[in-house]
This record gives sequence, structure tokens and C-alpha cells, in this order.
Amino acid sequence: MRKIFLSLFTAAILFGCNSQNSATSAEEHSDNDHTAATHDAGDQEHATTAGVTLATGVPSLNDGAKWKSDASTNENVANLKSIIDRFKTNADPAVEDYHAFQASFTDGISKMVKECKMQGPDHDALHVWLEPLMKDNKELKEQDSKEALAATFSTINERVNIYPQYFE
Repeated sequence: MRKIFLSLFTAAILFGCNSQNSATSAEEHSDNDHTAATHDAGDQEHATTAGVTLATGVPSLNDGAKWKSDASTNENVANLKSIIDRFKTNADPAVEDYHAFQASFTDGISKMVKECKMQGPDHDALHVWLEPLMKDNKELKEQDSKEALAATFSTINERVNIYPQYFE
């Protein structure tokens, strides 16, 4: 079963960004091609694909070096960071504010996915970073407790902030 899962995950990564229709939203992209990396951590093994750690949702370094990302990806990550930074200026966000952030962040992820041109192991590492971010963003839409929303937002913020540690 795990071999089938890893094979399906690898196939999804290989055909991921470049084969997506530009009309596909980030949530559809997440549901269709990216569900493999979002199952329960208790079921995961420390499997690796092209040097990428799948179990933690955090990419490993590329033999001690950062993964190569293209200019478009870096610009889109900077855009996601600016969406987060703008949201953080609200000292006491309401549930509706979190949901508005989620919609804006979804647009940012959609743009990133649409413009993705990366391939190979660098692309695989990007997806290990991106999958949990998309999952957490989707959770924001489904939550209605300020405490849960704040915790999920914090996780999203942390994930976006680790990008420069693994990608250049």
C-alpha cells in the first residue's frame, strides 16, 4: 500500500504544476494532485523522494545546499509573505477577517501554482513545502473558532517563513 502511495505521489509531483490548466484553482489543485502529502502524520514513514523528506512536510536540504527555485516562485512566495504581513497589522482579527485572509491567500497560492515552471527534484522539494501550506489554508476556510483560526494562521506564517531556509 505504501509503495502504491509513494508511486502515486511521485507521479502527481512530476505532472503537478506544469500540466495544470490555468483555470484550475489552488483548492482544486490541492484536492486533485496534492492530497498524497496531506495524510495523517501517524501513518507516515520517513520516506524520501529525491532527497525530500515526506514525513515531516519540511524539505531536507539538497546535499547541504538550498534547492533552486525560479524567479516566479520566489516572487509568489514574497507575495504570500506580504499577504500575511498585511493581515498581521490587525491587532484583534474577527472570524470574518481570517476568512478574508484565507480568500486572499488562496488567490496567492493559485497564482503561484499557475505560474509554476519548476521541474525535477527542486520541484519535488517545493511541493513538500507547499502541500501542508495548502492544507492549512483550506482548514482556515472550514474553521469558525478564533482560537483555531489563530493557531492555523500561526502555522501558515511559520511555513512561509521557513521557505528561505530551504530555497534560493
